[in-house]
Amino acid sequence: MTFQLPDEAPNIMLDIGLGQNTLETVLQTVCIRMEDKEIDLVWRGAHPYPSYEWLADMKKQIVEVK
Repeated sequence: MTFQLPDEAPNIMLDIGLGQNTLETVLQTVCIRMEDKEIDLVWRGAHPYPSYEWLADMKKQIVEVK
C-alpha cells in the first residue's frame, strides 16, 4: 500500500462564546488499517479559555471544519 499525506490541513473555527477563533491545526495521528485498506487522520487544535472552572458556565460551542 502506498499513499501520500495531504499537503493542507483542515481549517477549524471554534466559538465558545468569546468570539470566533481559527485554530492552528496539526496532524496528530495516522492510523493505517491494512485489513480495510483505509487510513485515518486525526487533526488537533487548541483554543484558550479563561479557566477550568469557567467550562461549567460555557453557554456556547460552535465548531466549523472546512
